[in-house]
Amino acid sequence: MTIARGAGLILLVSCLFNLACQKANEPLATVQAAATSDVSLLHLIAAPTAYDRKTVRVIGFCHLEFEGNGLYFHREDFDRAISKNAIWIDAPSDKAALSDQYVLIEATFDAGDNGHMGAFSGRLKDITRMERWPSHKEFEKATQR
Repeated sequence: MTIARGAGLILLVSCLFNLACQKANEPLATVQAAATSDVSLLHLIAAPTAYDRKTVRVIGFCHLEFEGNGLYFHREDFDRAISKNAIWIDAPSDKAALSDQYVLIEATFDAGDNGHMGAFSGRLKDITRMERWPSHKEFEKATQR
């Protein structure tokens, strides 16, 4: 009986190996990656449905605080508490050092979610990239090297 089980196991492994070899020669299915759109914060606010559930790359003034994470059109919009000129952001906790700086963010835009108490003009979620955006002076200095 043990010999029969061993032979059956060998037959099963052999069949699986042959099946795997046949599949290895078949081409892989193509996968469509979501394209990232470079968009101005102004366009996100003015035409939110055009970017709803799409991956966007946007630059703005970032302010992070409890119940107040926002990407603002300008620093002055934050200073004047004009949250309708901002998008709520689900910023990762390790990005706290980027608060009160201009940043570039790549994320999915949700036009229907207006953040804390509905005060913002949409939401950036599932952030895949968030980094400081250099000033014009810093950019010039870096490219002159």
